Amino acid sequence: ARAARPLQSHTADSAALSTAYKNNIIKKKDHSMLIQTRDEMVKKEIKPRLIQYLDKVKAVFPKDHLIRVNVPTITQPKGGAADKVELLGIWDAVAQKATLTWTPSARSDLLHYEIRACNAAPYSTNEESAIATVAKDVLTYQTSEGLASTGSTMLYKVYVVTNTRRERGSNVVKVVRTAAAPLSQAA
Repeated sequence: ARAARPLQSHTADSAALSTAYKNNIIKKKDHSMLIQTRDEMVKKEIKPRLIQYLDKVKAVFPKDHLIRVNVPTITQPKGGAADKVELLGIWDAVAQKATLTWTPSARSDLLHYEIRACNAAPYSTNEESAIATVAKDVLTYQTSEGLASTGSTMLYKVYVVTNTRRERGSNVVKVVRTAAAPLSQAA
């Protein structure tokens, strides 16, 4: 009778895990479908409406007007692509944060760097989120974004953003949160 209880518990846990796994697969499919629907709406409905809005702004305001100057563009500006920087990432067990370090951009028109993260592998620009904007003279950033517990994994990229809003992403780095650094004991 004693051996039956752990077996029943194991069977119940296995069934619950199987159900959770199936639900996770369904949620991932739903998520992908929502992203596809969003992208189709942007292409077919939102982008044409934004173009109409921008055309109206250009027709109403003079070229040097503050509103017209600060209206964002919809299409990628003309000119060469921003250069790519090389990114390194490690988990700092003492600081309890991911430390991201990258090579400097050689662009004279560099505006800033943007740190983006994604918790789905492989890295997907559709699922990335911007977590920080960093000044152009800074080449390191620390974050615990997406790394709440031991074993958590997060993927990061650093984007070079130019004055004309052209951008280019770095290589992807994977950071895994490890256990906290042990405190040294005084002898």
